[in-house]
Amino acid sequence: MNFIRVIAAVAAVSLVGCGTSANDPVKVSGTGMAELGIPLEISDITDVVTTVSAPDIAAPIVAHLAVIGDMATGLIAGIPAGLDRTFSVHAYVGTVLVCTGTEMVEIVAEARVTVSMMLDCSVPPSSTGEAEVVAGFNFPPEIISMTATPSPVMVGGVVEFEVAATDPNGDTLTYAWTATDGAFSVPDAPATSWTAPMTAGNYDVTIEISDGVTIVSLTITIVVVS
Repeated sequence: MNFIRVIAAVAAVSLVGCGTSANDPVKVSGTGMAELGIPLEISDITDVVTTVSAPDIAAPIVAHLAVIGDMATGLIAGIPAGLDRTFSVHAYVGTVLVCTGTEMVEIVAEARVTVSMMLDCSVPPSSTGEAEVVAGFNFPPEIISMTATPSPVMVGGVVEFEVAATDPNGDTLTYAWTATDGAFSVPDAPATSWTAPMTAGNYDVTIEISDGVTIVSLTITIVVVS
């Protein structure tokens, strides 16, 4: 009978040995909660956002804390229990990030822990800003008419040119006369005289009109005869 009892005892020990060893990691289950109280150094902070993350938390938990005076407070429930729960805090003035802080704590199942930290408010302000854009439209000058008298003209003769133009924007217009030969009396006015060369032929005379942004031009051919 004693022999039977010894065998039973050995069997019981063997069954215990098949369980969790001392080297196996302890698996923590359940959820806990964290109560946060964070002092604020900047008085005009408008929003404080806390993110709870850990390697075994699939989706980070995000919560907005209540800003009351110079404190940000809040209670975050449903946090999976564990040792390495990281609380990252971002404080904003409007949409500009001004302070940050990080703290790692243990969350105990069915319990409430207190999380406190000092925020680092040396975060540089956003380099972006806003600008008011005022766009205008420029319309090019319009040549209404151009006259040349007489045409044809004798060699060495004089042709009187005149151009009429307008600008839809009311811009001041400038004028520039050019020709393949010959000479202008006033090359930068709406009306000018052109002295024909002493050689018969066809000569191109061009007027360019600018509003300071856009240039329009018109070319006519003057026949010089001998």
